[in-house]
Amino acid sequence: MRHSLLSRFQGTLLVAALGDELGTYSRLGQPSTPDGTTGLRQDLSALAPANLTSWHPGSASGRSISSTSSAPWGSAAVRCARALVQAGSWHELEMAAIGVRLAADRLAVGAALGKPRASLKAAEGALATLPIALFFYDSEIRQQQLLVQTVQLWQAPPDGEAGLLAIGYAIAQVLKERLERLTLLPQILAYLKQSTAKPTASLLNLTKTLEQVQTLLQHGAGLYAAIEQLRAVTTQSESRAIAIAFYCFLSTPDDLRLSLLRAARSGEVAPAACALTGALSGAHNSLNGLPLSWRINSSIPLLWGLSSEEMNQLAARLFAVWSGVYASGTVTNASAIAAPGVIRPR
Repeated sequence: MRHSLLSRFQGTLLVAALGDELGTYSRLGQPSTPDGTTGLRQDLSALAPANLTSWHPGSASGRSISSTSSAPWGSAAVRCARALVQAGSWHELEMAAIGVRLAADRLAVGAALGKPRASLKAAEGALATLPIALFFYDSEIRQQQLLVQTVQLWQAPPDGEAGLLAIGYAIAQVLKERLERLTLLPQILAYLKQSTAKPTASLLNLTKTLEQVQTLLQHGAGLYAAIEQLRAVTTQSESRAIAIAFYCFLSTPDDLRLSLLRAARSGEVAPAACALTGALSGAHNSLNGLPLSWRINSSIPLLWGLSSEEMNQLAARLFAVWSGVYASGTVTNASAIAAPGVIRPR
């Protein structure tokens, strides 16, 4: 195994939070078009290389209230991780309570921005349930069941389940070291067809969008050409955010920094796309993939309400409970290691 599972758990959560920070920083710097979105052509001038390549955690420390629109999913992810650690498994009551708090947080953010908050979106749900995807990555059926049950408890629309399952499946394949750059998306598409009861409009839209990403990867399409084509394929921002995350990760899977900086140029979906890219790249590259200039310390503002040290400790506790440590407060630096094919579901 190239990286320890512990480091991969930590990388998934921490880099997702860093991606959220970077995506928000990028989004705030982009000029808006008359319809309230950001135009790609404007992005090219607004996001000059110097603007993003010099970014480091904490660059957006003075951000405005509009940057908090992504906060609810991060807070929910932290609560999910803590609930899994404390209970040692998934429990309906704890997850239902997290859903109530998430709904309240989203309403508060909507009120602060002067915008109503719609139903929980697929990208938000995928980020909020990252700890569940991690904790049950070794059992495809169990992961699928609990991800769906969780968002149902949170009263998310059923047509958003496909994006959630796609991210969960991808993280599981990465942690099992089964990542093949040009075969992951076909595997995800086959998995979605088997996992969903009926072909909803959102499922069909996401499927079409991911098929386009596969074509872009096979032809080596550049970033801006890819974003333009994905804009043409779908008007749904959720499908586009998930698709861009897969494109940015799979086009440069071994370069965490480059994947995130590319996702940050995706316009209005940058916060969600960057956070999802961070989750995928963090799972693959672990904490070892963080560049030295991004090594965060106590002087950096909080990420998802936690310092980097607290985030890593939470991920370590999640890993410890997954490994079977009895005392949930115990943090272990040991890796779970066995011969190939020997580790069994707990």
